[in-house]
Amino acid sequence: AIRSRVHGAAHEVPGNSACPPPLRRHNHLKDMGARYLAHALQHPQCPVEDLDLGFNKLTDFAAGELRTCIKVNKRLKKLWVDNNGMTFIGAAHFCEMLEVNTTLLSLRLGNNPITKDGICLFRHALSPKDPLFPEKGKASNCALQELHIDIPDVEGSLEPAALQAVWMKSGRPYPTGIKV
Repeated sequence: AIRSRVHGAAHEVPGNSACPPPLRRHNHLKDMGARYLAHALQHPQCPVEDLDLGFNKLTDFAAGELRTCIKVNKRLKKLWVDNNGMTFIGAAHFCEMLEVNTTLLSLRLGNNPITKDGICLFRHALSPKDPLFPEKGKASNCALQELHIDIPDVEGSLEPAALQAVWMKSGRPYPTGIKV
């Protein structure tokens, strides 16, 4: 059984395996807690489908750990990591994860200092494939239906709520859209 240091004990699931208990916002999980959680999420019988890790003081290190587990996790449908400290590097980790994950439907990264360059990474990864640019559209076949990222201004602070970028997959070949 996998022992999760996040809550001090493993949470047993059917099949004599272990998975962490449901997590909620404001747990002060931090990066090392995310590492243990990511390890537990790699277990094939882990039943977790929705993971809300908002307000847990997570950084790019945690994004890298989550990227590793979500590449192999076949059950997770929702990952919300809003209101943490993930930057452009965290965005790159999640874009890499989307290249191979086929089950994640909702990814929320709102109120993280990702920058406009991080948003461009997502646009590039989720755009249609182009034979002239093989690095473009690597994640165009992912199952993602919702992506939420706040658009920062030049100084890095958030612009008004009217510029909150939300993409909902609607048959359009390119993820665009502004929710007012």
